[in-house]
Amino acid sequence: MSTETTLNKVQRSSLFLAYVVNVIGPVLVIKYIAIVANVSARIGSIGGNRLGGWH
Repeated sequence: MSTETTLNKVQRSSLFLAYVVNVIGPVLVIKYIAIVANVSARIGSIGGNRLGGWH
């Protein structure tokens, strides 16, 4: 990926790569962090963890 100096030098592949890195990558990271945070919140909840067995 390189910096384009004029609009004539803009390529679809470089725009797509920038989109994947800057948009799709962070969304996927947040997606999996949210799953871990949700499981951790369930395990750490005293009121919601009545069944036990998580340890």
